[in-house]
Amino acid sequence: MTDNFNEGHPGAVITQIAQYARLSLPELPNVVLLMAGTNDMNGLVNITGAPARLADLLDEINAAVPGVTTVVAQLTPAANATVEKAIEDFNAEIPNVVSSKVAAGQKVSVVNMMDYVTVNDLKDGLHPTDHGVV
Repeated sequence: MTDNFNEGHPGAVITQIAQYARLSLPELPNVVLLMAGTNDMNGLVNITGAPARLADLLDEINAAVPGVTTVVAQLTPAANATVEKAIEDFNAEIPNVVSSKVAAGQKVSVVNMMDYVTVNDLKDGLHPTDHGVV
């Protein structure tokens, strides 16, 4: 990887992101910025189990790098109504997942991306344009 300070994996679901994270976490980051679940929601991949998979990923990050600060971004909107509903339901669970990790002593916070990115900021109905990323 040419830039090991940023990692993105098109099409990856939460469990695949966890696999990729295992390769990066030995770098011992101070901060992890995490947006995971978009592709789970887009593919309707066991969406009710997605919060548990996110919780497992947060545990794995914290176990690999104790004391790391992880910022979890809620997902951005989707143009497809079915996917949007899945995203809204998942986003509603993210603060609960984060709160449980904070209660367990992890340094985790959540960022609400729905307040900043709209469907007009999406290049393909799912992923933000450069404007949506900024």
